[in-house]
Amino acid sequence: MKNSTEVARGKYVFGITPKEPSKALKLNDIVSLKSHPYQIEYSVPKIGAYARFTPPLMIVIEVLNKSTHDTLTGLRDSNQYKCLFYSTTEGKFEKLWFKGEELKFISEIANEDFGVTSPSINEWKKELIGKEVVLQTVDLELGKRKTFQDTVDGRSKVKDSNLLDYLPPVGLIIDLKYEDDHTKHSEKTGKITTQKQGLQAKIKWLNNESGKISEEFVPLVCLKFVTFNDSAVLYSTNKTYFLPLKERNALESNPNLLYKAYPVHLKSITFKHYYYVYSVFNRFSEKSSVFSENFPVTSFLNFDEMLKDGYDLGDQIKIQAFFGKENIESVKGKWYFISYIDKQENHTERIIYIQDFADLGEGKAEPSKGALRCNCLLRGGAIRNFRIEGIKKCVQMPDEFEKIFFERI
Repeated sequence: MKNSTEVARGKYVFGITPKEPSKALKLNDIVSLKSHPYQIEYSVPKIGAYARFTPPLMIVIEVLNKSTHDTLTGLRDSNQYKCLFYSTTEGKFEKLWFKGEELKFISEIANEDFGVTSPSINEWKKELIGKEVVLQTVDLELGKRKTFQDTVDGRSKVKDSNLLDYLPPVGLIIDLKYEDDHTKHSEKTGKITTQKQGLQAKIKWLNNESGKISEEFVPLVCLKFVTFNDSAVLYSTNKTYFLPLKERNALESNPNLLYKAYPVHLKSITFKHYYYVYSVFNRFSEKSSVFSENFPVTSFLNFDEMLKDGYDLGDQIKIQAFFGKENIESVKGKWYFISYIDKQENHTERIIYIQDFADLGEGKAEPSKGALRCNCLLRGGAIRNFRIEGIKKCVQMPDEFEKIFFERI
């Protein structure tokens, strides 16, 4: 007899692969108390009720391997782990010991390339003193969201905000040192009994609680570089920028014409703890997106002036004539900016590339009574048909438009 929870599986029903079971912890793992809602390969849950019961994300900075046994139970004593985190409520780095059964694995820290190959402490100092850094748990802490019920004018609404009780500060490396006894072995067995990181960085930061400058040594490997000061911010809001693409994308049913860039309007720049977030508006698709840390543009353009420089076809009578039967070949393969009203009276503005004329399924003989088959940039280059009678304004784009944003192959 089948288990009552089983269902018939076809092409629409798939089994769920169990997550990785609890694993042995090691130096540099990111962990938390078992009461933390994050799990391995987690999808970040919003935290409700009393969100401040949520423990911090911590980095294992020292491991004590136990070989002794409990005298009453006979069970082997648990390994112990010293963990590092920052408490915003206390305004300091905390380093606390935990038993293995009190913790759960969350993630591994990234291997930061500090760019120093010499083992000499002086070489490390030359390269790293003056660099800005932050704990590698920063993104996990920034991602914590808490939910709460808000009532305005008698109406209740669920809202969410950041949960930042353990957000680590951005600090400046002011010194480095080696811990000589970072690895210890058992006299009897030779096995490692204690492990911790040898290279320690002394960082200086503005204490959020005292309002004064604090200093503390933390393992260098627990840190990652902060780079927002490496280059000046050259961008201004309310300008349109030329955004090149790393990979060329073809238009639908038009494989020889590829996107190579987009015009993006910069709406705002927000500093998010240790990096800038650039909020932009794509002038083709009219969709918003954000760039974190890196806004990969090198020049801006006057997109509105480009639209003005195009050839305005005039009123609707002239537009109908322009797309007449006698012009069937001359209008194809060109770009147009149109103001369009569909059958539901929805008004949009978009840029189209005319591939051919298309009828409306009624076998109309005259193209002016039918529709245009086009690549529509408002729809990511997908094919759309536009009734010619719905085009209220039409501007043929200047030749520079295609050269700037597209590539022919």
